[in-house]
Amino acid sequence: MVKRILSFISIIAILFIATGCINITSTIESIEVDKTTIPAEVTVGDFVLSNIEIIVHRTDNTSYKKAITKSMLSSDALEKLKKPGVHNIYVRYEGKLDLMTIVLLEKYPDITITFETNGGSEIQDQVITKNSKVSRPSNPIKEGYVFGGWFTDVEMKNEFSFTTTVTESLTLYAKWGSRENVVTFNGGSQVFTFTIDVPTGEKIIAPEDPVKDGYTFGGWYTDTEFTTLYNFDNIIRNSFTLYGKWIPEEYTIRFNSNGGTEIASVKVLRDQLLAVPTEPIKTGFEIEGWYLDAELTQKYDFSTLVVQNFTLYAKWKIAEWTVTFATNGGSIIENISVSHEGVVPSITSPVKQDYTFSGWYLNSQLTVLFEPEMLIIEDTTLYAKWTRIIYSMSFNSNGGTPIGTKTILSGEIVTKPTDPTKSGFLFAGWYVDSSLTMLYNWEGAVRENLNLHAQWVVDPNIPQ
Repeated sequence: MVKRILSFISIIAILFIATGCINITSTIESIEVDKTTIPAEVTVGDFVLSNIEIIVHRTDNTSYKKAITKSMLSSDALEKLKKPGVHNIYVRYEGKLDLMTIVLLEKYPDITITFETNGGSEIQDQVITKNSKVSRPSNPIKEGYVFGGWFTDVEMKNEFSFTTTVTESLTLYAKWGSRENVVTFNGGSQVFTFTIDVPTGEKIIAPEDPVKDGYTFGGWYTDTEFTTLYNFDNIIRNSFTLYGKWIPEEYTIRFNSNGGTEIASVKVLRDQLLAVPTEPIKTGFEIEGWYLDAELTQKYDFSTLVVQNFTLYAKWKIAEWTVTFATNGGSIIENISVSHEGVVPSITSPVKQDYTFSGWYLNSQLTVLFEPEMLIIEDTTLYAKWTRIIYSMSFNSNGGTPIGTKTILSGEIVTKPTDPTKSGFLFAGWYVDSSLTMLYNWEGAVRENLNLHAQWVVDPNIPQ
């Protein structure tokens, strides 16, 4: 079995020699580290030894590359490659040596990415670690333009990819494209409203002033309050709306008060409301309204918008005056209406307990008497006058000492007088009737004339 294997190897060797794959007369002359495979700088954690290659030179002037393996380095060298620093490392292969220098970093340095927005809104610089990627910032804004990306050159030829690993500080440049803007002319109604398209950086030409019946055109403004007139020399950078200002015509409204006090004419702007004027005064009349014609057939509606000059005519009707009755505690008398210079009709007098109605007066002090034939020329209040009713209370002592008569206001409660005396008798009270059947109640109010009668009983203590 061994003989067969050796025989097979011999055959293979003969074939390689025959084909020239192995030059049995050629040996390794030298080795050199391929410096293009050595990283300029790398962190200890990212360093990969097998990424570095040596070039093997043979005596037959041929060469080939081979990845460095740990077996090519001493144990001391392998320990050095675990620490940051600048390391000189010998590589040994087939008895040949070469020196390489490896720079190992503890970590990569920071680099700065600057964003030049070329007139757009500011973008903050980014400080990142070398060999990392840039975070894509929010797009900047530039009035009137469309953002077109970030480029590594000012000529905007090389667009930057945010998937790129960055190895050094750099500046990125924002690219901008012109935008088509829409300018709307709002003239206050559909008839006067239109739009135009304007590229960023250009101007617009002022359109011909529109015409509106009853108004003068006052120009195009940037705000609805018409405080800022638009300057057509402005460079267009965005879409916006211009508002047409209309100055209304002013109309004169005159008032013919038809015999009433004069009402001054007023000025009213077109499409505004006419305020109701102060009512004129005409003795004995009340104003019924204002009319558009002297014949007083077309009543004016003050909710109508004014669109022309005109005159209003006052229409009058005979005044109706209200007569109010202040009964001063008496029964209620309803108000009545009386035409101008009319008289108050006869009315039922009010009533008030304990009083007699004494007439109507024109003032609350009851000093000016109202006369029934008086003509009413204004709203009038009549005040009732009352007179307290007076009653008398007389006493029939039936043989006893006399008791004087009392004068009493209606509704009053009388204080009982001192009892009369009568020899041989005892006083037994006052009665309202001569038959002495109804005893008088001294707690009751008096509302009639009274004649009280004394009742006597024999004094049992006096011998008869």
